Amino acid sequence: MNGPGGDSSQNCPTSTGFQPVLLLPVRLVSGAFGNTATPARLRVRMRYTVSEPFSVGVEIRTGAPEALQWTVSRDLLDAGTSMPQGMGAHRIWPSRRYLLSCRRLYLGLGGPSTPVTLELDHCEVRAWLDATYDLVPRGSEPELLDWDALERELLQRRD
Repeated sequence: MNGPGGDSSQNCPTSTGFQPVLLLPVRLVSGAFGNTATPARLRVRMRYTVSEPFSVGVEIRTGAPEALQWTVSRDLLDAGTSMPQGMGAHRIWPSRRYLLSCRRLYLGLGGPSTPVTLELDHCEVRAWLDATYDLVPRGSEPELLDWDALERELLQRRD
């Protein structure tokens, strides 16, 4: 099965099972700690948990004591594998090259001090996303939320 809203790229293998963390090398195309003349090679860690079914955590280790972290909508990431998506802080778009060895996915993550654009392997991200949808199908996410805990948290913030 290829992604629910994503690209059914015949060049990408289908998922073989869910792994909660996807760890893959990325190329830093632009960013606060990068030089676009010599793109940095980093590792990105994408995490999906059933307890937060709508989102994917993205973490980049740069050598600094703390990692750079973002939260991205799973559906936005999914849709961005087939066509440009997002605006403002989070943008996702596939490369225009369709060869297996060249297909890339670009992820623009904003922030006031650390905006970055990453280049990832399209097929690895697509297969991992497919596995998250096998685990938690689109539309079933609300059933997994702890609505009572959310209500308590919101009421505490109000005080």
